[in-house]
Amino acid sequence: MNLGSNQQDTEGAQRFIDQQIGEYELKLRKAEIKVANYRRKHAVQLGNSDRNVRSMEAAESLLEQLHNELQAVTWQRNQLSVRLATVPKHLSIDQAPETDPVRAGMEQQLLALRSELGQLLTQFTDRHPDIIASRNRIAQSRRPNEQSLAQSDCPPPSLPAFLITSGVSCSSP
Repeated sequence: MNLGSNQQDTEGAQRFIDQQIGEYELKLRKAEIKVANYRRKHAVQLGNSDRNVRSMEAAESLLEQLHNELQAVTWQRNQLSVRLATVPKHLSIDQAPETDPVRAGMEQQLLALRSELGQLLTQFTDRHPDIIASRNRIAQSRRPNEQSLAQSDCPPPSLPAFLITSGVSCSSP
């Protein structure tokens, strides 16, 4: 399990969202300027023409849509910031990965698949084919991992509690 890689992925996603926010803010400002210029340029015609009124309404609708997209991306960024704050920067000795290479490989594969899903979710909706395929790969990867966990009765201490999905409850000896 490479916590540094997870943190880099999360930071990369946060940089992407920050970039998207910047782009949407720029689009929003440009749209606002266009609407204001249009209103100034066509003030007389706006009072007399239904076509121009519809055009202005479309521009205002676009402005509102961009504003809503900006709010959604800002919310995503804030959610990623909260998640990033819960990721430890360093592993303690108690959290050192186990030495079972098969189990560690399965855990690492599952974490990589979840990271990939997280990245895809920043770009697509839940119904996108890539999201569905990624979730199916996670479910397939989980089956052998859950069998391995069931055989050992407890998840490894290297796996953070929020990533444990098997429902196994273990107490530290």
